[in-house]
Amino acid sequence: MDELAATIQFESGDLDGAYTLFEPQYRKYGRRVFEGHKKGFIDFIKSRKKTGKVDQ
Repeated sequence: MDELAATIQFESGDLDGAYTLFEPQYRKYGRRVFEGHKKGFIDFIKSRKKTGKVDQ
């Protein structure tokens, strides 16, 4: 369910909200959680991690 909510937030431009939901999924499952989805999701998570932006 978090994946759907994160996707909606991402598509609507709420990037902080999307990251808050996507990042734990990415941390736990890696790239495979995004299989079949836009490549942009993985790029988004990686770019946030590189900048050190972590939302609590």
